[in-house]
Amino acid sequence: MRKRFGFTLVEIIISVALIGAVMIMGGSVLDFSLRSLRYSLNEFEFQYHVRYAAGWAVSRIRFATAVFTIPESSFRPDNLAPGWSYYGVEQLTSGSTPTSRIVHYIWDPSIGINGGHRETEIIKPREGISFRMIFYKERTLVDSGGLNERLDEGDLLDFDILGYVRGNTSSPHMVIKGTTLPANALQSVDNGTEFHRATAIAYRVEERPPAFVGHIAMVLDTSGSMAWDMDGAGADGAPPAIGPSRMDILKEAATRLIRDLSEQSNIDIAIIPFDNWASPHDWVNIQQGVTGAAGPNNNPIYQVNDLAAVGGTNTGDGLRRAFFKLRDHGLATTSGIPKRFIIVLVDGDSNLVSTVPIYDLRFPTSADFYEGEGDLTYLRRYFIRVQTGIAGNWGYPSPHQIFYPTTQPFAAVFQPIVGENVIKWGQRFLVDDFARPFVIVFSSSVSDDGIDNIGDAFNLDLYHPDMFRATEAQELTNAFQAIRDSILNEMWHLNGPSL
Repeated sequence: MRKRFGFTLVEIIISVALIGAVMIMGGSVLDFSLRSLRYSLNEFEFQYHVRYAAGWAVSRIRFATAVFTIPESSFRPDNLAPGWSYYGVEQLTSGSTPTSRIVHYIWDPSIGINGGHRETEIIKPREGISFRMIFYKERTLVDSGGLNERLDEGDLLDFDILGYVRGNTSSPHMVIKGTTLPANALQSVDNGTEFHRATAIAYRVEERPPAFVGHIAMVLDTSGSMAWDMDGAGADGAPPAIGPSRMDILKEAATRLIRDLSEQSNIDIAIIPFDNWASPHDWVNIQQGVTGAAGPNNNPIYQVNDLAAVGGTNTGDGLRRAFFKLRDHGLATTSGIPKRFIIVLVDGDSNLVSTVPIYDLRFPTSADFYEGEGDLTYLRRYFIRVQTGIAGNWGYPSPHQIFYPTTQPFAAVFQPIVGENVIKWGQRFLVDDFARPFVIVFSSSVSDDGIDNIGDAFNLDLYHPDMFRATEAQELTNAFQAIRDSILNEMWHLNGPSL
């Protein structure tokens, strides 16, 4: 038999087919391995970028001296305010696929003549990948009594960074949540809303120049009813007080406010207690006063804790003294621009008014109001008090009181006169925006007329965010906290970036 050498055509075809199948299988395995590797690398890079963006946000917020969140509609390259740096997401499109980038605009005063922004891409745009960044503060509903429900913001600024892939903008592929405290910030303001979420921040890092000097007059009711508890117990003919007195609650809350404000070096304060008439303390730099650098008698915390509840409620005289104190202190300020604030706390209806001496038997009118400056001297120290149920003529039981005997109800006879005096003095603070007023009605016993009088004095009502009704300790604390935030926000040398 003859030997055969080589392969038949069938064998060659089978061999080629087998080799091809093996190569196809090997290629598929290799392609799968390469695609898996690329996916792992892309996924790692994707996660790295998201976490890097989160860390960048934390570092910007933590060391900023002012932080404002910016709604999505306002964060645009053509809408950047001078002096502010920005960090956020810009939405882009690549063909029909949504994409985005995370960008940092850094304010650089050396650019051009007036300064400009340098652009740095923190995450560059990539096909099929998009991001969303949301900044927000947790808000809780705070009931400050009456109609004063408001949303209270915490100090922490939260943010979410969401990453989307392959054009899916409804279900994020990755979410990073972060929380940071703007520890160095004098301002941290959330401009986002439920319907217009903040997707960027504007911030500053330079120290605040002492351009403004805050002048705060704290006009505090120290009338006899401040010795009662919040329910009115402790008054004559009422059950003994079972809780802390209104005065004790005031001292604790006011002390906390003063300590918070004392962190600033450019705020002066004057404590102005009033009962039958006002007896103001001198101005003191609040930081130097609290630390003791201004001397032992000039500590506003000691001055508050030394208050005693006695006498009537001459709110008008408290406003009179505050007006002239603020005016004169502003004129004496040699550096910076004074920003004036008045905080008024009353715990009951005003029932006294300071007048010029009245020697005839007529009832006083607004023409008799004492409108001068300084302390009430012996000849000026008159205030009118109504004593119901007593017949007779005018009496002078002391050099400073006139008792007006009447059998008519107090509100009908005298409160309109007292209210007119309060309104007259309060309106002087509004002329040319002389001072920003904050009003706290500190009890549930103030009548509607009394609330209207103190509100009308400053064109406020219980719907206004600068007027509060506090019927217990926490509500007073909340009111002072809101006032503190408002003052510090206004003390910043700018009102924040334009939106």
